[in-house]
Amino acid sequence: MTNTTDLLPLAALTAHLEARSRGAEVPAIMASFAAAGVPRCAGTTPIAVAHSCHQPGRRRQSEQTIGRLVDLAADVDLAGLTVLVALRPALVRIAHHHSIGIPVADAEADVVANAWIALADHAGTTPGPAAARRIVAATRDGCRNDQRRHQRRPRPVACHLEDVDPQSDPADQLESLLDDARLAGIVTASEAALMWDTRVAGYSVAEIAACRGQHPATVRTQRSRAEQRLRVHTAWENRH
Repeated sequence: MTNTTDLLPLAALTAHLEARSRGAEVPAIMASFAAAGVPRCAGTTPIAVAHSCHQPGRRRQSEQTIGRLVDLAADVDLAGLTVLVALRPALVRIAHHHSIGIPVADAEADVVANAWIALADHAGTTPGPAAARRIVAATRDGCRNDQRRHQRRPRPVACHLEDVDPQSDPADQLESLLDDARLAGIVTASEAALMWDTRVAGYSVAEIAACRGQHPATVRTQRSRAEQRLRVHTAWENRH
């Protein structure tokens, strides 16, 4: 089994889809794909369908497949994950341009977060073959906007826990939230550990910076960017 903690966000997203494509839910998921108009020749598992969209010379068929999956994503979460993996080549290109001046892992996580937003905006609206182009364009625009406001300090992670069961343990809720975000490629394992250590475990940014051999301002910026993406991820989850 692939250790997603060692992968960049886009690769982790693919590994997550690969893992779920081996699950017991696959027959039912593929039946829903077929009912939505995804051709059976595209593949027998979600990851196979995503990879079929990467084949050269099949742009038109790929866009049609992605359009049907986007329509289905409002009701089937694995359809949305399949869409993002199907769009991975385009998302990698966006991340390449977005990574100037920031770590590649941060750039890819920003791209994944913005792609989820774009998908949420189009899911269930039957956008047709143009869905792939619209999602890619919206993702690119979102990353550009992020670059303009990246210095704005986000609200703390605790704001995500306002609506949880008051009888539950906030630390457990945050741990689950971070695990989900890491598997979805929203944050890296290092970023999840940073948020946990400084928001729950009680370590200061200065202490973490000393352990990592980084300047405190750098660590604080890393945490701020990760929390920005985490808010986006939480908003998507709350819509489903």
